Amino acid sequence: MIGVCEAMVYAKKSGLDPKKVLQSIETGAAGSWSLSNLAPRMINGDFEPGFYIKHIIIDMSITLESAKEMDMITPGLELAKSLYDKLANQGEENSRTQALYKLLDQQLTFTYSNPIPIIIILYPKDAFLLRLEALFIFLRI
Repeated sequence: MIGVCEAMVYAKKSGLDPKKVLQSIETGAAGSWSLSNLAPRMINGDFEPGFYIKHIIIDMSITLESAKEMDMITPGLELAKSLYDKLANQGEENSRTQALYKLLDQQLTFTYSNPIPIIIILYPKDAFLLRLEALFIFLRI
């Protein structure tokens, strides 16, 4: 979902026609059910409930706890849950999951004036938290 939302925000912010961008990518390797079914809703501003954000947060929490019990790191899932948590805190818990587009549309406005290089040579168990924290600081999410 993050990739679909980012692609649609990218199209909008770069001045491209989101519908044409969607047509050009949905039938190729980037194609998916979410891209074909939810991206058009994002483009049209349709965030009406379907699979609620409050429910995906519950599912993600259960999965994160299970992964923790297996000593498995899941940085992508942690990032996704943190974004959905932020949406829920903004009153979007009863919106459909593609409402993530709204958050990314708000948040992904920044400049690369002085990017901070982030280098982690080793990948210890908690290194992903450092990278996510650095990403949030960099994006000011």
